[in-house]
Amino acid sequence: MLKGYATTPNGPRRIVYLLAVEDGTLFLLFYRDKKDEVDKNVSPKNDDFRVQLKKHLGILREDIEAGRFETIDTP
Repeated sequence: MLKGYATTPNGPRRIVYLLAVEDGTLFLLFYRDKKDEVDKNVSPKNDDFRVQLKKHLGILREDIEAGRFETIDTP
């Protein structure tokens, strides 16, 4: 899992990606306000984060199986 940070006109955000190591593919899992309960501590130790991670991984799995995704190839 990779964490990134963004600054927006509405304040700081956290971006969380799941990295498929074998082929280097990144999947966006979260783009959230850095101040919410999930993103205060992006760690398996945070119960709120674990609940949302499980939910988002399930959604990602369903989207991949149904072909509901776009790829962006980089040179």
